[in-house]
Amino acid sequence: MKATINTLIIVAGLVLLCPLSRSAVPIPDGQTTAPAQKVDYKPYPFDTSIVTGTKFDAHPVVFVQDGYEVKVSVASEEDTVKKTPAPFLAKIKEAYAKAKPYPLDTCLVCGMKLEDDDITFVYLGQQYKVCGGDEDCYEVFQKDPATYVKKLADATKSAQAPAK
Repeated sequence: MKATINTLIIVAGLVLLCPLSRSAVPIPDGQTTAPAQKVDYKPYPFDTSIVTGTKFDAHPVVFVQDGYEVKVSVASEEDTVKKTPAPFLAKIKEAYAKAKPYPLDTCLVCGMKLEDDDITFVYLGQQYKVCGGDEDCYEVFQKDPATYVKKLADATKSAQAPAK
């Protein structure tokens, strides 16, 4: 009897912990699980809410709308976007259209040579490309984008510097 109770406690604990291990990648509408390695939507290009323009706290609300990842600060902003998505999606599409092209032929995260089917996204007006290899480079980028923004700036400066 005691072994059965202990087993039930362990199973209950595992069930409660499972949601904590889920991917940070949003689940597109109509899909029941998070995408494996490939991002099949355009990632969000800003570091602020599309509705209010405010900087995100640690946990923005993330969802996919019409093939675009959208991030907002609170659930009520998600409702605003879903009621009238056109003006918000237009801002995201404009950011993609105006983005500076990615200048490297390697992934900023792991250094692997890029291929045609790798992930291309925009962040703060700059296009980035990361590979979808063994390491999920897109998720790594999203955890600390400032590191990779700086890394790209440094790589671009060193490529433009005259040889001595």
